[in-house]
Amino acid sequence: MTTNPVYELLICARAKIADPAHWTREVEARDDLGVPCAPTYVYAKQWCALGALTACTTTPFDTTFDDALEVLAERAMSFIEYVIGDDRLFEQMHAIVDESGWVAAVNDVLGHEKVLELYDDASRAVAEDQS
Repeated sequence: MTTNPVYELLICARAKIADPAHWTREVEARDDLGVPCAPTYVYAKQWCALGALTACTTTPFDTTFDDALEVLAERAMSFIEYVIGDDRLFEQMHAIVDESGWVAAVNDVLGHEKVLELYDDASRAVAEDQS
């Protein structure tokens, strides 16, 4: 059986931020001094949910990143919808927030544990689709 590149990317990104010491919020990545940097910077030591995904992407302009982001965003919208609990407000947000915005909201507002849960849900969905 061939491995699914989207699944592999999600697993790589989750592993990168599994330790809370390697996770951050409000920026894609930070170096060992806590200074914001590019997620692919050689000295990056902390990543947000999106930054980890970027850091694990091996080929520029690869659609695997877009596919993984789409799966993450679908789950992130569900998380946020549950937290908001107001269908009207959620629909207003849905009109203005893009895929990366939903993932960033889970990262920056709901925190590390929810980010890991988000990655687990997305990985499970991709694995189920493959089987």
